[in-house]
Order: sequence, then C-alpha cells, then structure tokens
Amino acid sequence: MDKAEKRAQYFFHSIKGMTSKKMFSIREKMGSFRNALDADERELFERRAIKNEKDALRIGEALRHREERIKRFERLEAEGIRYVSYFEDEFPERLKNIPQSPAGIFVKGKLPEAHIPSAAIIGARACSEYGKDVALMFGEELAKAGVQIVSGLASGIDSHAQRGAVKAGKATFSVLGCGVNICYPKENYYLYRRITDLGGGIISEYPPDTEPLAVNFPQRNRLISGLGDCLIVLEARQRSGTSITVDFALDQGKEVFALPGRISDPLGKGCNELIKNGAAVLTEPEDVLSYLNIKSLGKSEKLKNREATLAKTEKTVYAVLDSEEKYVEDIAALSGLSVAETLEKLTELELKGLARETTGFYYMKLG
Repeated sequence: MDKAEKRAQYFFHSIKGMTSKKMFSIREKMGSFRNALDADERELFERRAIKNEKDALRIGEALRHREERIKRFERLEAEGIRYVSYFEDEFPERLKNIPQSPAGIFVKGKLPEAHIPSAAIIGARACSEYGKDVALMFGEELAKAGVQIVSGLASGIDSHAQRGAVKAGKATFSVLGCGVNICYPKENYYLYRRITDLGGGIISEYPPDTEPLAVNFPQRNRLISGLGDCLIVLEARQRSGTSITVDFALDQGKEVFALPGRISDPLGKGCNELIKNGAAVLTEPEDVLSYLNIKSLGKSEKLKNREATLAKTEKTVYAVLDSEEKYVEDIAALSGLSVAETLEKLTELELKGLARETTGFYYMKLG
C-alpha cells in the first residue's frame, strides 16, 4: 500500500461513525480509498459506497476540512504512532481471522509477533487483593515462559497481569478503547510507558485523540480476544463486561480458561459460571502453557526456585505443612504464629504454588 492510499484510508477512518464495515464497503465500491477521496459525497452515495444520508453529511463535512485531517495524518509519525491497514502485510494475521476485523489500527510501539504464542488476560476492574496477586503471578510466569500477554490496561486484573509481564522484563500489549496517545486510566501511566520501553505495544482502532468513551470498550474487547491464542479470566462478576470479551473469544474459536472462585464470593461467580458452561479450569500457569504447547520448567525445579524466595515466617509455616491436610489452628500452634499471621502466610504460599486449601481452613503442602 503506497502512502497516498494509506493517507486516503486514514481520512475515512478519522470520520466519526465510520465503522470498519463501512470502510470496507467504500474500498470495494470505489476500487480504492484514493478513488473515494477524489469523489464527493454525492458520488459515494450514488455508487452505494455509503448507504445513508447521515454518513454522506459526515463525509461532506470531512471533505471540507480535508487539509486539516491530512495534516493530522502527517503528524502521526512524529508522535511515534503508526497507522497499519488491514491491506498491509504488517497487519496482525490474528485480527484478519476474526469476525468484524478492523479496517486499520493505530500502534504505538510494536505489534505482537505472529510466531510467538499469546494469551489475553482479563477480569474485574474492582478485583480483590487476591485477584491482583494472581494476575501479577500469571502475567509474570507466562511471560517468562515466552508467552505474549495481551490485555486492556484497565484497573484491576488487566493492568496487574501486564505488570507481571513488565516485572519479568517481557513484552506485553494493551488494546485501548481510546486513542493510543491517551493513557486510560491515568494512574497506569508508568505501566503505559514501560510497555513500549520493553518492546511491547499500545494498540487501538480508534484514531489518536479519541476520548475513552464507554461505548468504545465493548468493541475494543474483540481485539483483545482476537490477539490472544486463548483467553484467561481471573475474577469476574456474573453478567459483567468480562462476558462480552468471552463471547467474542468463543465466536473467534478461542479456548477460554477461568480461575475457580469461592461460591460465596461475588467476584468468583462469573468464573464459576464460565466453568459450568464449559470453560477450562485454570489452577496454574502450566494449564495454559500445556495448551500452547510450551514446555515449562519441571515442577521440582520450580518448587526449589519458589522455596528460595520465601521469607523467614513463610519458611516456618511451609516447614509445618506436609501431604496430609492440617487445620489452620494446628498449623499456627506448630509454627508459633498467631492464626491471623498464619492465614496471611498460607495465602502467600498458595500464590507461590507451594500450598493449597483443601476444605475450609485445612491446608496441605504442594510438590
């Protein structure tokens, strides 16, 4: 695609209300975006490149400000933003193969590598501390194993999964519901910067300067699931926004993994419902690595590495555990800690894959 054709495609992409379906129609009916840009709104309407008067009015208004829009296109490169068309080789094959593929995307940084496995991780914005810890762990462990982490930079599960990848020093990719030159939410600005520093990318189908409007996010979610070879759901309420991404993933033929939650926890109900409806049960990163055909470290080697990172009190509790389950009060008595502190350390051991709660307040050693 030459620059004049890409410039013309950007012109139409920058018009409010111009969906990818409409853009594909314009190119098909006119032969090229450049031909469409050389026409006027009346000709586009007569040739059925556009199908309603509302779009004709929008295009007519945009044509009257053509030079201003073209100048905005010319400034993209100076801002470190690339416009990648569906019709270019650089456009991700993963997105070409989904229903409602975007006609073009804006990229700050890099795009996911086609030959490297990827996993999309999503979940509740208002997640629990446990959810944050698990998201961080999964993001870090999968990234270390060579998986590209894709998410939406949102508060909660999304950003903590991406922080895990950043902690591992690996590439992660954020798909935004606003322009790529806008960090949303603002509190994730450090993460936004680190993603591109580490060879990852910020991606959006919305033109730069587009504000993060609520209506943009459901459509954004199809790109998150589309860029992942599988979808991981870590915490979700029933009938939440997460279900939109799950529906997109299923339509795209993607495997969905869900982390089981406590039946009394509202943040676990969405995941438990997914599992009831056929989602794969997620208990450790190896579940995903196995699906992606990635060989991980042997469990014994991983356990040794995890044991080496334990703090003194964690080691004390870990030493008390064995393959037979024990009640938390007995563990506390044997370790010389309070029940509250013992529970805290047991939770940390669970997150590190060294312990597991079998039934209410009974724990056993893993490995």
